[in-house]
Order: sequence, then structure tokens, then C-alpha cells
Amino acid sequence: MPHRATLSLAFLLSFATLLHAQASAYIPVDDPRMVMIELLIARGEIRDPSPMLRPIRIADLRAVLAEAGLTPDSPGGRLGARLLAAFPIDTGGASWGAEGRGGIQSFTSGRRDQTHPGGAGGTRGYAELRLEARAGSIAVVTRGAAEPRLTLDPDWPGDPSQDGSSLPSRFIDAYLTAQWKYVHLTLGQRDRNWGPASLPGIGVSNAGYPRTDLQFDLVTRQLRFTAVGARLRAVEGLAGDPVGRYFTAHRLAVTPHPALTLALWETAVIADRFDNVDTDFFNPLTLLSFSTRFGWGDDRNVLLGGDASWRTGRVLLEAQAALDDYNPGSENPYPNRWAFAVGASGPLAQQTAWKVRYTTASSLAFRTLDPVENLTDHGVGLGRNFADNELWLVGVAVPVRDRWVLSPEASYLRQGEGSPRAPWPTPEEAASIPTRFIGETTTSLRLGMSVSGDLGPFRMAGTAAWQRTSLGSAATQRLEARMTATIGYSTQGPLR
Repeated sequence: MPHRATLSLAFLLSFATLLHAQASAYIPVDDPRMVMIELLIARGEIRDPSPMLRPIRIADLRAVLAEAGLTPDSPGGRLGARLLAAFPIDTGGASWGAEGRGGIQSFTSGRRDQTHPGGAGGTRGYAELRLEARAGSIAVVTRGAAEPRLTLDPDWPGDPSQDGSSLPSRFIDAYLTAQWKYVHLTLGQRDRNWGPASLPGIGVSNAGYPRTDLQFDLVTRQLRFTAVGARLRAVEGLAGDPVGRYFTAHRLAVTPHPALTLALWETAVIADRFDNVDTDFFNPLTLLSFSTRFGWGDDRNVLLGGDASWRTGRVLLEAQAALDDYNPGSENPYPNRWAFAVGASGPLAQQTAWKVRYTTASSLAFRTLDPVENLTDHGVGLGRNFADNELWLVGVAVPVRDRWVLSPEASYLRQGEGSPRAPWPTPEEAASIPTRFIGETTTSLRLGMSVSGDLGPFRMAGTAAWQRTSLGSAATQRLEARMTATIGYSTQGPLR
């Protein structure tokens, strides 16, 4: 890390040691109980502890559950009690925990994103081991998984050592976090998503697999600043030489009212030798695109965006928009690059929640003239993995016996031929490129049901959907399904 950034972090760390707090682990994005949390947030039973940011800290979840004052007789009371039991309170002393799980994964296609199925299907075994230790303001979490499905996923970056002679495996979570009252520092890897629930974030998402990064958070009740920096895989440049690639993300959110959160964010891919990269890129307290907009140019590819989350009455409204490039002049033949998403959710009947989502991305979004600056890693989107499309989604979430959530959904996708992995068009080709829907447009209608929850040591998350895909006059129909079912055992105790 550059010297200036190191000094900045050293200063922040020294200041943070004066602000004591107990470290808390994060609830993984893929935890089946996250569906219960999102249901309570959608209904307005609890406040979102980190609007448009996932994962959520266990301590923050417990705080909003306590703040809501749910009772057993209230609509979300039993679900709230279930979550409090699932994520027990931190005693404040040094402790450790371990959980092992084993079972199966069954799937019709290897890719995790079922709206864009890819890879072969099958049924494979699955096993994971999670270890955790906490002492004061420090927590360490690691969760490794043996997952043979990985070799069938076209988005899996792979490992040269996993050539069939070893069991495909990965670390889902592996991080060290230091947390104080206002400052959190986390080094490691975990899935994260910045955007409305049920949609991949435009700038940051878990479309790909997690990579090691450093995250800095400055958190108060009215303000939250987040900065992320990571090294990406080096690639071959246009001149044929290897080029280093780096990813940074900065987000500033303010909450002027408990019902309203507004945020401004940016993500950037920097492609150059490390000693040529401006140290300001790694300063955790900058929003670098502002300087670019005021004429301080550089050679990075930047996505500038904003979020809004507003609870108005019984309805939660969410929006996210991003601008990759805007060309007001007629001399530039390339269409503008942008993406946005909007959503609404709220209570339905006694315990159910409803949601509506719409999102779209322009045809050339997430790529640029030099492919080493595309907003991808291993060819997979750092935010959205697909562009040149629009998606409508409606659904409900229904709790069953306070342990399961059934989620019927219907979605409609229009997908053009534009892709973040496609070559950048020439100026002559650009004149005929539309803002959306290059070439033939594929449409997909999905009607499905998801189930998520646990019963004692048994835990399951799965989705099954009938999907009709049309291209021109041709149409195909198929069942798309995915299920992970495991049985586990956990134990914990004090560190002596």
C-alpha cells in the first residue's frame, strides 16, 4: 500500500483505539436467515441497520430488533425472537465458535445467477467449516467450503491446482475485523452487495466470487463512510505486456431523518504498474470522481452513482443510479453508459411482505476503450455481470412457522447482445449501436418459488422456476432450480 495511505490508516487506527467497542461478525449474504431479516425490513417492522449495504453486522441487527420493541403478539414479534435466538448476544468476553455443515447441492445450471443460466447441472456433495474467535475489539472469521459445483460455474475464476486431482474448494468468508465505536477496519474476503435487496448492486455486488480487500468504515447514526480497496488479477494489455489492476470503492451516506438515507458513491478500476498509481486512489477518505469532474484527469475507469432509501408510510422506496460516461456533444458517436434500479416493498396481510423491482443498464455499460479498465475481474462483473438489459420483478415473502420463508416471484428479462466482456466498438460501429438492446433481443419469463430457513440442525435454501426464453420466433421452456441442503453441528466457548 502506498506510504501516504499507510500513514492515513495508522492515524485512524491510533485514534480508534481510544473508542472501545466489542467486535461483531457479519451475517453472510448467503445465510438463509437473511430472507427473514429482509422480510422484517420490507414490512417496516425493523429499521434497516445499513440501508443498501450488505452484509449486516450481527450487533447492528440485534440493535434494531431491540429498538423496534417487538412483542410475541406483534406481526413480526415471533420472527424477531427467532432471529435473536439465531444470533445470540455477545457476552463481551473473549470467545470462540465453530460450526461444521455437510449436505448436497442440486442445480440445473452451474451459474449462481439463475436469470442468466450457464454451465452444466448436476447434484454434488457440499461441506463447510466455519471458525470464529473474538477478543475485545478484534474478531476473526473463516468459512471454507468443499464445493464440487464450482467447476461447472462459468463465473468461477478457478485455481490451476484444481485440475481434477483435488476437491474444488474456496473460502466463502475469511476476514479479520477491528471495530470500535465509530471506526471499523476489515481485511479479508466476504460477499457484499451495494444496492436494493433482490438485485445485484450496480457498482459492487456478489455476482463474482469474493477477493481479498481492505475495507474502512466510519459509522455514526447520521453518517456512514465506506472505502474498499483491492488488487485484481493482472491481465495482458493492448501492447502485450502484463498490466496490474486495482479496484477502489468509496461511498458516503447520510441519514437526515430515520426514514431517509441518501448516498453518493464511486467505484474505479485502475490499470497500471503499482508505482505509477496515484496514492490518492487508496486514501480511504476521498471521493475521487469529484476531482475528475472538475478537470483533474487520470487514466482510470470510474463509475459514479447514488442511492436513496426512503420509508414513506408503510412503503419502502429504494433507488440506485450510476453514470459510466456521458457524452453531450454530437461529435462523440458512442451512446451514453449508465444503469439504474428502483424498487418498492411493504407489508401485506398479517405477516407477509410484497416487493416490486425494475432495473436496466445501457448497451455499453461497464466497459471501456481499453479492456484492462473494464469493471470486471476474471471476466466477471465487479458490480453487474450483465449489461444491455432490463428486468421487471414482483414477489411476496411469506413466513411459515417462524422458521421458513416462501417467496413466490415472477420476473421478465429483456437481454440484448451487449456485454461487459465484448470488445469496444470502433467509431464506425458506434454510429449504429443503440443505447439499449444491441442486435437480437432475448426475452425470458420466469415464474418460480424460493424457500429458505432451518429446522434444528437442518438448513436449506432453494429456488425452482419455470422459465420461457424467446429469441425471434424460437422459444424454449425449461425448469431452472437450485437447492443447498445441509445438516450441521456448532459449538462455542470462552477463550482461556
